[in-house]
Amino acid sequence: MALTGSDEVTMLPVWQPPGTGGIAQMFRGDVDAPFSVNGRPLAPVEYVVMLAAMKQSRVVAFAVAVAVALAATFGNVARADNEFDVTVTNGQVVVTAHEGWHINQEFPWKLVVGDAKLDKSKFTLKEKTATVDAPKGTGKLKGAVCSKDQCHVLEKAVTVQ
Repeated sequence: MALTGSDEVTMLPVWQPPGTGGIAQMFRGDVDAPFSVNGRPLAPVEYVVMLAAMKQSRVVAFAVAVAVALAATFGNVARADNEFDVTVTNGQVVVTAHEGWHINQEFPWKLVVGDAKLDKSKFTLKEKTATVDAPKGTGKLKGAVCSKDQCHVLEKAVTVQ
């Protein structure tokens, strides 16, 4: 059976999740086919052929899901600004988490200013603040803030005077 764009594929309510014996039960005749096409239930062999055809589309769907997840994760770098503030005063860089957010103390914090590379061991990390003494110059700060259900990586350009 070849499906066309005009075919209506329906999942019947007897469908069971993979691994629960749904296909085996269907081959034994214990349950009806989990899909119908244009109102006609699929025979077990047609169902297996349809699953094989769908496998390719599942790979594409998986790739799209991964792309969305990556965009949500790494796309937050630019949007994390409303979860924290960065201040630079007297050679000190301070990140302050907003209400509902906290400093991710497990993240590998880093500040690079010129040749100076300050890793997490140089930061003072508390619940709401991350502080580091920095040399003069322009650099890049990397860290993370979290709420109770998500974390956002932050990357900020900083100028220490």
